[in-house]
Amino acid sequence: MRRSLAFLVGVALAVAAVSSAPTASVPEPASTQSVAPARFRACVARADRGSTPVLAAASAVPGPMAVSVTGADELVPAADGVIGSAGGGVVPLADSGLVGFGTVLAELPGDVVETSVLSRGDRGKATHRCPGRPEPVMAVSGVSTLDGERVTLVLGNPFAADAVVAVTGASEVGEDSPSELASVLVPARSTVTAELGRLLPLREHLSLVLTTERGAVVGLVAQAGDGDVATAAFTPPAGDWWITLPDVGQSSATLTFVSAAPTEVEYQVDVYAGGVVETSVETGRVAPGRQVVVDLSEVAVPAGIRVTATGPILAGLSLTGEHLRASSPGVNAPGDRWLVAGPGVGGPSILWVLNPGPDPLDVVVQPLTSGAQARVEEAAPSSVTPIPVGSGSGGGYLVEAVGDVVVMWTFGGEGPTALGAGVPLDE
Repeated sequence: MRRSLAFLVGVALAVAAVSSAPTASVPEPASTQSVAPARFRACVARADRGSTPVLAAASAVPGPMAVSVTGADELVPAADGVIGSAGGGVVPLADSGLVGFGTVLAELPGDVVETSVLSRGDRGKATHRCPGRPEPVMAVSGVSTLDGERVTLVLGNPFAADAVVAVTGASEVGEDSPSELASVLVPARSTVTAELGRLLPLREHLSLVLTTERGAVVGLVAQAGDGDVATAAFTPPAGDWWITLPDVGQSSATLTFVSAAPTEVEYQVDVYAGGVVETSVETGRVAPGRQVVVDLSEVAVPAGIRVTATGPILAGLSLTGEHLRASSPGVNAPGDRWLVAGPGVGGPSILWVLNPGPDPLDVVVQPLTSGAQARVEEAAPSSVTPIPVGSGSGGGYLVEAVGDVVVMWTFGGEGPTALGAGVPLDE
């Protein structure tokens, strides 16, 4: 069942970063604990007259895919799908039983899988990844509650036990954590929503940390305004983040990261563009629960961004422009094999491939649909290479390179645009 927090849900975790003198070398990234693979994916989706959502899957194992949604305090079977022999699958969610925001649970044939929710329609275009097993601490960064923006926090619990979570926030005004979010009950098989603009109005940059005290939840922040909507799922913090900065006609691009560390951490931001690596573009220290905002609007696009920290942070990219809202967290490491769910499903898309190394790399792009032909592209060194892909991918792409790369993607050109990321495959 969909529930609304009576007192408007606010979100805050302390903002503000304290700058310090630049460090001479990249901070040693904090180690992060990996989570055991899960043969399910859970995430938040929205179905209404203004959007037509789908669940896209890219998998190393073909087989059946069963999708259920939360409704009336129950987990209701919604649709059966198939991940084909080529590794891709798509399940429409518009007639799944979702009403407004709800939670989707997909049972999958294997645990080497990537899933995303995509939507397009009157509200614009949006996409976000669906995590596997939720972690106790997750975060989202880079949303805005300025005039004209409607920002919704969504907490979904498709599991059998009630959950209790705390949401704290950071913005340019400092720590921004309303008492209403200090302990939020998310009943089993239900979805809780809150309009953040009512609690925290006129925040230009807002980051949130979600701490689960009991049970398990997945979370999403949706920002709508000026003809487009951006969605970003809560994601586990880490000490190393890689982001591709695309060229989609944006008027502004902002890197925002929030610290989930218990003590002050050092950070460093590096930029890869045009064959050049510019190190220590931004360095400093960030206090516990505070955020750092870096304006990337003057960076020549496309470009690659790396954020390294000595403690766990969540780093994300936000793009805005005329009729354009897009946001996504980065990824934690480069790799030579990537599953990317979503490109080609919502229409023609672009893979943005960062090659952080000093030599050009051949990149093989394989649509996950039977009979589709792979193609080979060259990724220039220390640069981001755009690779346009058409419709009909079957659910996504397998991207393989002869060296380590980072893969993110967009669908839509100038105007309403969505920004997503892939996942590297372990050896």
